[in-house]
Amino acid sequence: MESYIVRIYRRDHYKPVEIAWVVESVEAEKKQAFKSMDELSRILYGPEKTTSSKRKKPAQNFKTK
Repeated sequence: MESYIVRIYRRDHYKPVEIAWVVESVEAEKKQAFKSMDELSRILYGPEKTTSSKRKKPAQNFKTK
């Protein structure tokens, strides 16, 4: 199981909407900044692995006698 730490920092007391977000992979000891929940999702789950052009063809049906 992969473990992550998500840190949210408020940088300026007078500008509370300016927030810094960082996700850290515990196993890889790697930190990465992100700006949205979509970006966090791409970091955690990776890019979409299957595209319509790369999908496997369905198995052929074999006729039996």
